[in-house]
Amino acid sequence: MSNHPYYPKTLHLPNYLPQTHSALQILLTLALTLGSVQAFAYYKISQKNLGKKYNLQFIWFLTSGLIHSTIEVYFILNNTRLVEDLGVMGSLWKEYAKSDSRYLTQDSLILVMESITVLIWGPLSLLTSYLIYTYNPARHLTIILVCLAHLYGCTIYYLTTLYEGSIHCDPQAYYFWGYFIGFNAPWIIFPIGILLNSSKVIL
Repeated sequence: MSNHPYYPKTLHLPNYLPQTHSALQILLTLALTLGSVQAFAYYKISQKNLGKKYNLQFIWFLTSGLIHSTIEVYFILNNTRLVEDLGVMGSLWKEYAKSDSRYLTQDSLILVMESITVLIWGPLSLLTSYLIYTYNPARHLTIILVCLAHLYGCTIYYLTTLYEGSIHCDPQAYYFWGYFIGFNAPWIIFPIGILLNSSKVIL
């Protein structure tokens, strides 16, 4: 019998230690942190009087860039020891791994995808937020590049799991639809909307 809550149940995690923070604690911490950042970002961008469309784009790229440059950087730096990590960030990744246990097993696809995200799309997302804030015409180039990258990466991420029969995900709907689909869906929804807007401006 496995000593962990992850799927498949045959998954071998010999050094696993249960997370010390509850799902509620983790989600509240994440929501409050991101909410505070977004509130401050909205305050700053609203002073520029660029309009709601640009305000939303600025907040999205800033939020996305910060997530890539903090939470995902932590994963890249600590992926080999997440199963025994008892900190808040370790607990966050352990909680998310209930929807995709590949994050605890040094899966090659996950490591490559997250490394590219951290090294390229994180900094470019932050650059894009700056270009939007300064109303620089070059913003459309980075907007298109980052949005296409997010759409491609998310599509590959979703499809590899679905193709394998979601064997790495807890079968409870809460984890599949809430964590796996829900937490990643913004990187599908926002890029599509932003791309449509930028294409109208460029074309």
